[in-house]
Amino acid sequence: MTEVKLEILGLYKTEQKTYVLIFQDVERKKHLEIIIGDFEGQAIALGIERIKTLRPLTHDLFKNFATTFSIEIEKVVICNFIHDTFYAKISCKNSKSIKEIDARVSDAIALAVRFNSEIFINEDIYTTLAKPNIVTSAKENVKIIYKNQFYDLSTEVLKQNLETFLKDENYEKAEEIKKILDTRDKEKTQ
Repeated sequence: MTEVKLEILGLYKTEQKTYVLIFQDVERKKHLEIIIGDFEGQAIALGIERIKTLRPLTHDLFKNFATTFSIEIEKVVICNFIHDTFYAKISCKNSKSIKEIDARVSDAIALAVRFNSEIFINEDIYTTLAKPNIVTSAKENVKIIYKNQFYDLSTEVLKQNLETFLKDENYEKAEEIKKILDTRDKEKTQ
C-alpha cells in the first residue's frame, strides 16, 4: 500500500457540535476533511495546543503509559474507508518489535499529535476523496483555527487550565482563558 504523508491544516467546530479535521498532503496539492465527534475534536485540539489539564485525560494517560514502558508511536495511517467510515492503524514500537493497532481515526490523530508522530493515508483513498487545495500555508492557519478553541471548553476545565498556565508562567494563554471566564461571569449576572 502506497501512503501519502499528511499534515493537519485545521480543525473547526460545526453548528451540529461536531468537528471537521482538515488534512493536506505535504506537497499542498489537495486537502481532505474528516468529521469527528465533539469530545474527540476537543482532545485533538488540546493535544495540538499542548494544553495540560490538572489530571490526565484519556489520550494523555495513554501517552504516559506508553512512555513509561518505552513504547513510541512511529506513525498513524488512515488505511481504509468503508461505508462512510475511516479506519486507522497506529504503528507502535519498542526496543523489540513494531506492532500495528486498529484505532478510530480520531483517537489515532489525538495520539499522533501528543507523540509528534507522522500521519499518513492510503494513497488510493486520498486520491479518491481529497479535494484540490486552495490554501498554501498550513502551520499559520492551524493557529488561527484553534485560537478560539477555549470557548468550547467547560468552565471547570477552563479554570483547571488557567491554574496550569499560571503555574507554567504561560501568561498569554492564561489571559485568553481569564477573558473567557470573565465574559461568562458577566453573562450570568445579566
